[in-house]
This record gives sequence, structure tokens and C-alpha cells, in this order.
Amino acid sequence: METHELPTALILAGGRGRRLSPLSDELPKPLLRINGRCVLQEILKNLEEQGVRRSVLLTGYKGEMIEELFGASFGRMELCYIKEKRPMGSAGCVLCAKDLVGERFFVICADAWGGRDYRGMARAHLEKGGVATLLLTQVSDPVEYGLVRTDPEGAILSFTEKPSWSTVFTDLANTGIYLMEREVLDLIPADRPFDFGKDLFPLLLQSGKKLYGYRDQRPWCDIGDLATYLHCNLRENGGKTVVEQGCTIGNALLERSLVLEGSVIGEGSVLKGSIVGKNCIVGKNCVLEQGCVLGHGCVLEDGCHLREGTVLSCGSVLTSVRASQRVTPRLTGLFEENELCIQEGQESEEFFIRLGYTLGLLAKQRGLAVMADETPSCTSYKEALLRGAGLAGYAPVDLGTGFYTMASACALQGGYFVTILVTVQKTGGLRLYFLDRTGLAAGAELIRRVRDAFGNSVLCGRVCAPLRFASRSRMQYEEILFHGVSLIGLTVGMATGTPAADFLKKGLEQYGARVVKEGDARLILTLSPDGRRAALQEGAHRLDFWHLCALHLGADLRSGQPVHALPHRAPKVLFDMAKRYGSHPKGYALCPGASEDGETRWQGAQLRYVHDGCFSAVRALSLMASRGLNCADLERLLPPFSVSEQGMDCEKEEKLALLLASHGEPGGEGVLVAVQNGYLRIRAKGGRGLSLMAEAAREQDAEELLRHWRKDLLSKKSQVRE
Repeated sequence: METHELPTALILAGGRGRRLSPLSDELPKPLLRINGRCVLQEILKNLEEQGVRRSVLLTGYKGEMIEELFGASFGRMELCYIKEKRPMGSAGCVLCAKDLVGERFFVICADAWGGRDYRGMARAHLEKGGVATLLLTQVSDPVEYGLVRTDPEGAILSFTEKPSWSTVFTDLANTGIYLMEREVLDLIPADRPFDFGKDLFPLLLQSGKKLYGYRDQRPWCDIGDLATYLHCNLRENGGKTVVEQGCTIGNALLERSLVLEGSVIGEGSVLKGSIVGKNCIVGKNCVLEQGCVLGHGCVLEDGCHLREGTVLSCGSVLTSVRASQRVTPRLTGLFEENELCIQEGQESEEFFIRLGYTLGLLAKQRGLAVMADETPSCTSYKEALLRGAGLAGYAPVDLGTGFYTMASACALQGGYFVTILVTVQKTGGLRLYFLDRTGLAAGAELIRRVRDAFGNSVLCGRVCAPLRFASRSRMQYEEILFHGVSLIGLTVGMATGTPAADFLKKGLEQYGARVVKEGDARLILTLSPDGRRAALQEGAHRLDFWHLCALHLGADLRSGQPVHALPHRAPKVLFDMAKRYGSHPKGYALCPGASEDGETRWQGAQLRYVHDGCFSAVRALSLMASRGLNCADLERLLPPFSVSEQGMDCEKEEKLALLLASHGEPGGEGVLVAVQNGYLRIRAKGGRGLSLMAEAAREQDAEELLRHWRKDLLSKKSQVRE
């Protein structure tokens, strides 16, 4: 291949662009503008200048607008058009252009901004000799992209499709630009949707084909959603507000905002990080808080105040009175992994009804269940969620009041598509936990679907009353914890006052144990408020949560029960124990990305003691009661190991830099650093900060390892800030 004339380019320009709604409601995503310039026009210009002589545009949504605008050619480059009849995925749609490409071809997603070095990419592709070369770039927000791991020569080792923060291990992202050999088309099925990142590339690696990454240092900007679209516009304008032609701006304050052509901003108005669509009128003394978006043709009368994250559909007309009644914040920026964090003052019945409706539409017959803690506000908002879900036409399930591990157990028993637990945050406001059918944290893919669908549907439909399973939930959980258990003869000291501790105390007493205050017993049980972590201590002998897990794992293995899956973040000693008994468990993420193996998580969820401190503590106490053992006896059943865990506060940009600076190997969740006397796992949290977990044979070694690495990371944090 002579690189002065490059292969045909297939341009994927058919997406609906729902995450860019309402801006994409009247215009296909590739025709949006960045700092006044059309995205698709810049892509075509870049290709033509680099030497591509034919481009095939694969269109879908409003494809006729694209064909009408560009016609049959662009400069010296021929343009062809194929309209997709039904969505077939990013890889599936290229099959319809099979007859228009030669021995190799480019694939280019039309939702990114920035000129690319296609000539350099073509040279690298020929030199390496792989079946595909992927253009890669470094990103600051890796959870929105497919991540790629390469060796020093650029050969691709693995993919992680749109990870959660806890599974991030690199900042090297797939840009959606590929150079491929024709032979890869033979692996794409014609009868079902098929994606590049999720399906084709992993399949190529599994079949032994060579894929390479090509790093392009030129600026690249994704425009997949409203936030990135605004960011890209601002970046192209030096960080300053972008005002397109034909706008009339009064004496107003516009902070890092975007105002599209023909719009009017009245005197005294304030825009903060907002987008105003085409031909909008914003009256005098209006306020648009951070992240507000007005669709094309909106009218805000004088004095309207839109809360943070408000999105108005095209043609909306608001008076100052109605504005406060109609706005509903978006979910963008409110999620921390599988947890939806709603700050004090943002809660409203309307918000929860709409969220319930969104969840009901996604869940349908597969089931939606809701539980709340015992505070009146949470039970009230639980009812709003149930009402909203009922509007979607399917009966949701009311699990009553409870706590995390109870909700998790009910989610697994019921097999619900999604289970929501509504709780109060310590800092005020509410925190909603999203659990999937395994009872584990819902994955990044489900969270994205909820986030993208929220607010895009009109509430309508017949109302279905919820199924009330409150008493059944508590009985189910009690059965799970205490089935076959006898605790007669045990005296246990424990603190009460939380729903989890109070529930557990009642059950312990019902099944024969005497429960007293912590200071009145030698055997002490400690339990986290959510029930997820437990520990037993008797004098100098302490079994923390991971030791209790190892105790139960050892019992399963000795009884001949195979162990198929363990959480990535479990101590390495648990994996080693399983291997000694002939089991080779797969690892899984507790907060998974889009490419997580669902079957592995399902198998892992069956080991209740790995996720439930209440369950683990009861099983250990039952063993002690039935065999007359104490904590020292239980310790002797375990291999010597110690785990020390601690969090470290830092900003989002800092946590990514610190994660990369550790030079650890990908460990399923975060990175794993092997040292002479142990291991350290560094994992990014969903919100702020990092989680550090040190493992060694001796307690003092684990604590020293944690201290050393925390000090080292704090030093690197200072360097990052400088």
C-alpha cells in the first residue's frame, strides 16, 4: 500500500446521540458544531488532506441531512452513503459496506473532534503487520471510554470496555478510529448487533490475531455527551465562553458557557457552565446554574432561575413561576460507582417519581425492588420511587425497611433486574445503592443506561400498585442467616443502635446466644452499620472480616465444594487457598465495568460470607458453639496472613495520576504492586480518593507496607498539585 493514497474510510455517522439530547433532537450528532465548525466537515477535511480518496458514510438517524449537506464529493474525495436499516452495532454496520473496501480500510466514529495523523497510522500498521491498528490517546476521565493495555512494542494485551473507577488501571483509551485488514469482516455476524470494543476486538485476541495500538499525540476530544461537548467547545476557544454568530448578548455574565447561533441573552442574566441552543431567548435577570442546557428555540421569561443540571427540551417556554416547578436535575455527576448521591436540598418527590419511572421502563417484567432505611424521609422517597415505577406499567416490589446486606440478600433471592436501597448520608442528603440480580453492586453499563434514559421519557401509562413484601424480606434474610444454626451456650458482647446490629442481636438471642454489652463479655462481635463487615475478638485473638472469609472458604474447600469465583479485591491468600485444593477461581469486580463476566459474578454471589458480615459472623459463631471452639482455635485453622486497609483522599485528577504513578500491574480492580514481603492493591474509588489494601504474612509487615506506600503516594500527590 502506497501511503500517499490511503485506504477507503468507513465513517460511522448513524447514531441517535441520545446523550446529546436536546441538541441532537433536530440535528444528527455529526452535524453539531465545535466553536462554530461542523464536526463531520472537519473529519472529512482531515481525511482528504491526508490522502483518503473515498469515504463511505454509514448513516442512520436524520441521515438525509448529512447527504444533502455534503453531496457526492468533498474536495478530491468521493463520498458514498449507506443508510442502516436497523441498528447492528459499531462493527455490525460496516458489513453493509463490504463491497466498497479493498484489502484494508479505516473505520472512523464521527463523534470526536481533532485532526488525526492517518498517514503515520498507516505506516505503523504496515510495519507491525497486525490485522488491526487502533488509534489510542490518553484521557483524564477513563470511565467513559474503552481502555486498552499494550506491551512496550504496542501490541494490545487486553481491553476493558467503559470501566467503573474501581477497575481503572490505565488512561490509554480507544478513540474509535481503526485501520483494519479485510479479513476481520469474516468474523462479524450478519444476523445480530456486534460491537468493536465489546465483541470483535476481544474475539480477535482470543483467536491469536495481532492487534496494535498507535498513539497519536494530537489533541483529541470526545463529544459523546453534553458535558464533553461543552468542554470541547471551550477548549477550542482557549477556555472562554463560545458565542456563535447572530447572537444578541446584553450586559450579562457568561462563565464558561456555549451560546448557539441566533440566541438572545437578556440584561443581568448569569450563565455558569451552561449550553443555550439555537434561537433561544433568555430574559432579563435569569440564572442558569452549572450544567444547564436549553434545547433549540426555548424561551425563559424574566427572572427564571434554573437549578444545576436542568435540561429543557426544544421549544420549552418557562415563566419565573413555573421554572422552579418544572426543572429536574440530570443524573450526570451524581453517581459514585453504583451509588447515586443526592445532596441536601436537591431531593424532591418529582425527582424520585421520574427516577422510578425510568427504572420501571428499563426493568419491565424483569423486576424492580425498593428498600429504604428506617428514617421517615427515606421511606417517603421510597414510596415516590414505587409510584413512578408503577406508571411504567409494571408492578414494582416494596421490600420495606432494612439495611444494605438485607437488600443484597433479597435482590439475590428475588432475582430482580435492579434493587434500590434508599439511605441517609452522614453529610446530609440521600444515597441510593443500585444492586443487580446477583445482589452485588450494579455495573457501569446499567448505571449509564439509567443516567442516559433519565428525563428523556414522558410520564404516562396505567398505574400498577406495588407488591408489598416488607415482612417477607425480613423473614427471608433471617432464614438465610440462621438456617441450621444453634448458638446455645454462647455469650456475645456487641454494640447496638443501628438497624443491622439490632436485627442481628434479635436473631442471635432467638437462636440461643446471650447478647450483652461489649464490656460485659470476653467474646466481642463488631459490625459495620450497613452489615457488610464483621469481626470477632476474644482477648488478644482477633478475626477480622477477611479472616472470617478465609475460615469459611477453608471449610468449603475441605468439604470438597469447588470455589469458582472470588472478588478481585480479596486477599491473594484466599486465591492461594483455593488453588491448593484444586479450585482455580476467576476474579470478578464488585463494581464492574461494561465488559464484566456476568456468570462469574453470579457464581461469586453464592459465597454469601464474602459479601455479608452478618452472615459471616453468624456462621463463625455457630462453629464455635457446636464444637466448643474459641477465637484462638479458629485462628489455628487459617494460614498466617494480615490485611491492613485505609482510604486516601484526593481529587479525581489526582487519583488517576497516583494510580498510574504506582506502576502496578492490572489487578482486576485497580493495580497490584508486589513487594518482597507482601502485596499492595491501589484502587480508585467512585467519588474522591483511593483505597489502599496491604497484605503480608505478619500484621506489623502489612501495617508497615501500608504506611510506606501511603507516605509515598502523599509525596507524589504534592508533586501532582505542583
